[in-house]
Amino acid sequence: MKEKGSWWWAAAKLALTAVILAAVGRQLWLDLRQLGPDWPPIGWGWLALSAVLYLVGIAFSAACWHRLMLRLGGCPDGLTSARAYYISQLGKYVPGKALALVMRVGMATSPRTPAAAAALAAFVEVLATMASGAVVAAACSLMTAPGRGIDWPNVFSSGASHDPGRWELLLLSGGLLAVTLGPILPPVFNRLAAGVTRPFRTGPLPAVGWRALGEGLLITAPCWLFLGLGLGCGLRAAGAEPPPIPWLISALAIAYVLGFVVPISPGGLGVREVALALLLSPHLDRGTVALAVVLVRLAWTVAEGAAAAILYPLSAPRVTLPEEVP
Repeated sequence: MKEKGSWWWAAAKLALTAVILAAVGRQLWLDLRQLGPDWPPIGWGWLALSAVLYLVGIAFSAACWHRLMLRLGGCPDGLTSARAYYISQLGKYVPGKALALVMRVGMATSPRTPAAAAALAAFVEVLATMASGAVVAAACSLMTAPGRGIDWPNVFSSGASHDPGRWELLLLSGGLLAVTLGPILPPVFNRLAAGVTRPFRTGPLPAVGWRALGEGLLITAPCWLFLGLGLGCGLRAAGAEPPPIPWLISALAIAYVLGFVVPISPGGLGVREVALALLLSPHLDRGTVALAVVLVRLAWTVAEGAAAAILYPLSAPRVTLPEEVP
């Protein structure tokens, strides 16, 4: 009986995901049609640079995960951590967001790195990256010009006035920060982690401290600068002049974190694109934004696949001396 209920619940989630993706795809297509029969030429050089900036940006999250594993009792080498992190990015496109974690932990686990340490570090890293994105978005929002505000009753109408105000961006960033940072505060996280990591554990569970959390936020913060610049390159690839850098970074961070916190969206697919269209429409027409977000999504996905293909055949040399964390 329980298995039957679980089956129906999984089917319902897949159906809802399909409906949402279909609706988003239809809206993007309608926006793209606004470009008319003559689409602007695609700047492939800008698109390639966007992909490179994306890979550099998420390297900060990979470094954060590696550092956390060292703090939690693991002794991974850098190549193993990078290999596991980049390859596991492909798992985020499976609904439920769990496959990426399973892939990462499986590739990082070794006699020198317990599965519990890899899993615990992965949970903290993901939420720390999202929390730092919300902080960076809030900081960049303070540097943007105040807008007229969003026409919330007609928020999904292409003809509505969408000019997010500074306080709207701050409130949205603050809400996302509460959702992502709250669960990894040490008093909360150490209680939750005991149950979540039980399948991976073979011994006592290491505790996450305030210093580890602070390091995670600081290490991952630069990620959003590179991702924002990558979005700007994607806009240039679509033939558009990007808005100011603070607005770019704020829009990208908010859209990315929103895509993460919506559980039915694999890899933030659809949610991120709609949020970017909403946040960038004051500066650019909807057709250009739609083309840019599609190009960026494709470029970043291809970059993930290329990184995985390069790193998959590699294996790190065996090291007998453990690494120490000061």
